[in-house]
Amino acid sequence: MKMQQWELMKLRELFVQRMTVDSDHHDRRRTDFNQAIFTVREDGSTFANWNDMDMNMVLKCFNDAVKDYLQGRKPSAKMDTHTREGLSHA
Repeated sequence: MKMQQWELMKLRELFVQRMTVDSDHHDRRRTDFNQAIFTVREDGSTFANWNDMDMNMVLKCFNDAVKDYLQGRKPSAKMDTHTREGLSHA
């Protein structure tokens, strides 16, 4: 099964959101809990929130983004404008 371009962009947007936007709450028991692993600066550059970040943290964001996509969730309006613009160039 090949994904359509719009499906790929939606999944990519959900993935970046999982990596850069904290959830509105701090309840880790909820399935929509998220703790950003990157922070996006005003100029659009990013930096890691932890020195010991590893691939497992990134893959967890990806797995959660796939779940979001399959459950029909839409990318949050809270995602930074610079981050959204960067997606169109990827």
